[in-house]
Amino acid sequence: MQLSLVRHLDKNGASLIEIMAMIAVLGLAVTAMFSTVIGGIYFAHDSENRIKAINLAREGIEWVTNLRNTNWLRFSSDQTNCWKVQWYVASCIGDSTSTTTRLSSTAYILANTNGAWYLTGTVTGSGLWVDTNGYYMASGATTPICTISLTTNCRSPFTREIRITNATNLGAGSGSITVTAVVDWYEKRAQNVTLTTTLTNWKSKF
Repeated sequence: MQLSLVRHLDKNGASLIEIMAMIAVLGLAVTAMFSTVIGGIYFAHDSENRIKAINLAREGIEWVTNLRNTNWLRFSSDQTNCWKVQWYVASCIGDSTSTTTRLSSTAYILANTNGAWYLTGTVTGSGLWVDTNGYYMASGATTPICTISLTTNCRSPFTREIRITNATNLGAGSGSITVTAVVDWYEKRAQNVTLTTTLTNWKSKF
């Protein structure tokens, strides 16, 4: 009888240990599962932001290309001097000395006013805002911050600069400029996308 009682107690003790071990294993499995899900959500969000940043940088490159093409139309009588003019200034025609109206070796913001895109001569406040139509703009309300659920009429995490380099080629009659679009954002860590291209005044050869 006593031996039977001991065996019964041993079985109860073993069952308790097994239950505790199962709970521990289940807890580890659930923790690992949640860590994987959270990591996957972060990775997806990070990938989405990187794709957006690449597109914003590409937009900057494309706009400067469009500026060159527009200048070819505006100043068809003087493509040599005017293909890289920042603003529409008729005095650039025939002016082979002044560079006040031309893109210089500096950083710009791509801005939009009344549907017209242009480059500003400063990078102050280079953040990007999302308007009510979902377009990224160079100005807007400082709050609220964009979130997964709030995607319009808010401030995005991105900043964008358009950098013009190759300063030695910016004089009158030069044939190329180097354009770099830099998009920065912070998502648990500082991140960056940079795209670079070289634009030429190939029409001046014809």
